[in-house]
Amino acid sequence: MQEVQVASPDGKIKFTVPSPVVVKAERLTLTVTRGDTVVIEPSPVVVKLDGYDLSSGVVFNSLERYSMDESYPWSENSIHERNDSLTIRLRAGGGYLGRFSKSP
Repeated sequence: MQEVQVASPDGKIKFTVPSPVVVKAERLTLTVTRGDTVVIEPSPVVVKLDGYDLSSGVVFNSLERYSMDESYPWSENSIHERNDSLTIRLRAGGGYLGRFSKSP
């Protein structure tokens, strides 16, 4: 898996998941920036269930990007929703782990 990045529609906020191979890590990390400022430094993505660490030794399975730009009527106004999203599907322990999604 190569570095994966998704940005807010205006491009100011970026959510980055570096390649575990490049950073020589056994778990995914994420970083969030706003402009040139790092607001969340590289942090491990940790998922635990009943004390078992599901996020250690994960393997990239697939990646899906999608965007949404919709308006909804609300009283006399409307609500406009616009986002770019990313779904990363992972495997751990030889089986399907699940998906990790983020919409900034």
